[in-house]
Amino acid sequence: MADRHAQFLLVDVIYARIAQLTHPGIVDVLERTADALQAHRLPPRPGRKRARQ
Repeated sequence: MADRHAQFLLVDVIYARIAQLTHPGIVDVLERTADALQAHRLPPRPGRKRARQ
């Protein structure tokens, strides 16, 4: 399990660095991804706080 966590950490670090280097382009891509996923989101369940968007 520790190996998998280390792999995920490495992927996250690489992704974050690429996002820093390509900031203007990555913002557009993230917004398009969020828009594409919006139609597939489930409505919030009653009584639960909604996560920050």
